[in-house]
Amino acid sequence: MARRNLEYIVLGGITLYVVTFLFIYNILHTAWALNPLQLITSLSFAYVQIIWLFIILNHAVTLIRLAYY
Repeated sequence: MARRNLEYIVLGGITLYVVTFLFIYNILHTAWALNPLQLITSLSFAYVQIIWLFIILNHAVTLIRLAYY
């Protein structure tokens, strides 16, 4: 049983690490410009990235919480 708990904690931790790294990478490598169309596209992309960040963070926390139930 302890091994299964450790697996959930490791999977949750890896998920947290990967989603944080990819979120920062995607936001920093977005082409921000003064062109209105490109700015709207960049802001839309950032909005989608933030939504996905919260969805995956919820998934990772659920994995970690499974270790304690």
